[in-house]
Amino acid sequence: MKYFWMMLLALGLSACDGAADQTAAPPASAPVQAASAADANQGFFGSDVRAEKLGMDFSLASTLNQKISPADSRGKVTVLVFGYTHCPDICPTNLLTYAEAMQHLGDKAKDVQLYFITVDPERDTTAVLAEYVTIFYPSFVGLVPTVGDELETVKKAWRITSYKVPHTDGNYLVDHSTGTYLLDKNGETAIYEPHGTPPKQVAHDLELLLQ
Repeated sequence: MKYFWMMLLALGLSACDGAADQTAAPPASAPVQAASAADANQGFFGSDVRAEKLGMDFSLASTLNQKISPADSRGKVTVLVFGYTHCPDICPTNLLTYAEAMQHLGDKAKDVQLYFITVDPERDTTAVLAEYVTIFYPSFVGLVPTVGDELETVKKAWRITSYKVPHTDGNYLVDHSTGTYLLDKNGETAIYEPHGTPPKQVAHDLELLLQ
């Protein structure tokens, strides 16, 4: 199992421009290998990771101008997307995927809550995130860990890796794990969705967790 986590880290880490730094030593392992077919994974297209006991309780600043914790969406299916607003392609693609998945769910979308957790809190204030996430879907909420211990603790709980990639102009990108997590209605981390999972398959997995 540890081997699968390390393999997925190598595949799932991205600078959001397709040029991840292969020489950097990642500080954490990454999610398990995704199933190639739903019938091979208890009906899910993503990987069932409930046995891994991932996650934690947290209370983070949000774009709703209040602290948010996983308990606030208990009774709904919760989606955790890790990324940052300066990401040129991976993060927008993930958010577009979930926006389309919400459309596929129809009325059931009201029972799904997506949180976009920034891995770049130095630039991503709640005001910046509020404008960014709602472009994709009105109910999406941005969360901002404080720089340092809070960010690292949340990343560790979901085995997320991120680190800065400096540019010569003084700006930077952030290499980060690209997959997303689905939490069931009890707030337990249940499914890992690899980046690139089609919206209809994501919607299928969300609907299974809503049952």
